[in-house]
Amino acid sequence: MSNKSPLRHILYVKLRLRSKTMLSLGALGVSALLFGLSTKGGFPQFSFTKNVSGKDKILQSSHLGTSHTSKLHAPLSLSIEKMDQTADAIHLSGTVLPHQDLQNVQVRWVLPKGATLTAGDSKVDLKNLKSGLAEKLEITVVSHEDENFQIHLKATANIGKITMGQSAQFNTRDQEEINQQKAELFEKSK
Repeated sequence: MSNKSPLRHILYVKLRLRSKTMLSLGALGVSALLFGLSTKGGFPQFSFTKNVSGKDKILQSSHLGTSHTSKLHAPLSLSIEKMDQTADAIHLSGTVLPHQDLQNVQVRWVLPKGATLTAGDSKVDLKNLKSGLAEKLEITVVSHEDENFQIHLKATANIGKITMGQSAQFNTRDQEEINQQKAELFEKSK
């Protein structure tokens, strides 16, 4: 190896790496064939084919080279918080936060069997919501069952000819544990 020139050494290393890559790709076997692996100039390139009217056509993305810089969001977000809880009653506060001005937003609480609404409205029509200004909705629910049950807050709004919806869920017995686990996962993902 010491008698090789630097250029020959570089070519040897490249050839050896390419051979290892080709062996690794060869180990994929059937998978490589399914994805239509082809090697042009020694570099692997993938193409996906589909049989259309007896002819193979290569499917290519029309968005090559583009990237999204922000996540798409719903026009509003919902959340539910526990305000107070006794042995058989729970007081909840729902928050409707619009991300744009909205008209005629329909909001409703969805309760499971065995739960009874004792205070607050199960359905509310919010006529004029301004972007960034939250609306609070409070209810009290009674259940004589000791099991965990789920309460949902659902909202729909018409934006032009499109109906958009959003929902939030609250667990009567397990919500604090769920929130703690979410926080731990969020910290681990940083």
